[in-house]
Amino acid sequence: MGEIRGALLDILAEHERFRDKIKSLEQEIEKLKEEVKATHNNIQQNRIQINNLEQYSRKKNIKLLNVKENPNETVSETERKVIEIASSIDVTLNPVDIDIAHRVGKPTDNKNRPIIVRLMHLKTKSALFQNRRKLKGRPIVLVEDLIYENARLLNQVRGFSFVERSWSMGGVVYAKSPQGKIVRVNAHDNEHSLRALLCSSPLQHEYRRSYKHYRDGQNRGSTDFKHQRYLSITRAILKYRAQLRLGEAVDSDEVEAPHISIILSQKKGSKNIYSKITPPAPRIKGGKEDLEQRLTRKKFSRP
Repeated sequence: MGEIRGALLDILAEHERFRDKIKSLEQEIEKLKEEVKATHNNIQQNRIQINNLEQYSRKKNIKLLNVKENPNETVSETERKVIEIASSIDVTLNPVDIDIAHRVGKPTDNKNRPIIVRLMHLKTKSALFQNRRKLKGRPIVLVEDLIYENARLLNQVRGFSFVERSWSMGGVVYAKSPQGKIVRVNAHDNEHSLRALLCSSPLQHEYRRSYKHYRDGQNRGSTDFKHQRYLSITRAILKYRAQLRLGEAVDSDEVEAPHISIILSQKKGSKNIYSKITPPAPRIKGGKEDLEQRLTRKKFSRP
C-alpha cells in the first residue's frame, strides 16, 4: 500500500512539473506572438516608407503612353518626340529641360512601349499636366510615373462602383464619390474602408460617437447621455453653418441623422448656398420647443 502511495505521489509531482513547463511554454509562445506581430508591423511600416521614398524619387518623372515607336528607335529620337508632343499642347520644352527620355520594356512588333521622361524641373512637369487636356481626341496619354504598388492601387480603386473618378497627384492616389467627396487612398485601404470614407457624413459620425458613448455604459434616458448627444449634434450644425458662411463646399446634398435632418441645396446659377434645419418634435416634458432653446436649458448645459 505504501508503494502505491509513493508511486501516486511521484506521478502527481511529475504532473505538476509538466503543468508548470506547459504554462511556461504557453507564456513564451504568447511573447513570441507579440514579437512576431511587432516585427510584422515594422515590416509594413518599412515597406510603406520604401515605397514613399521610391515614389518621391520619381517626382520629376512623367510617362507617355501610345506614342508611335520607330524600329530601332534611339534615345535622341525618343527625346525629339517628347519635345514635339509638348509643343503640340503649347508647352515649350528644350533638350536642356530633359534629363533623360527612354522607352521601357522589351521591344515588340505590335505594341508601342511607354516612354519615361525625367525632367529637370517640377515646374515643367506642372505645365505639362496643366495642358494635358489638349491631348483629348488623340491616342497619346500623359500620366505620372507611379511605382507598382501605387499603380496597382489606382487600378483597383477605378474598379469600385461607388467611385466616380480616381486619379493620382504627386504620387498620391485620390478618389471622388458621385456626391463630390474627395479622399486620399492609402495602401492599407480596402473596398470596405474606402466605401466608409466616401459614403459617410460628418453628422453621422457625430451621432455614432454619441451612441458609442451610450453603449460604453451610459443610460439612454439619463441627462448626461442627452447632454453628450445634443452637444455632438450642435457641433455638426455649427460646422455646416460655418461652411455655408465661408462659401465652402459641403460634403453631400442631403445628410440625415436619427435626431436631426439637414437639407443642403444650391440655387441654380448662383453661388449662394442655403440650409434648412428641421429638428424633430422634442420628447421632453413641456411640449414643442426649438432645438437651440432645448440646448440652452440648464439641465443640458455643460457641467
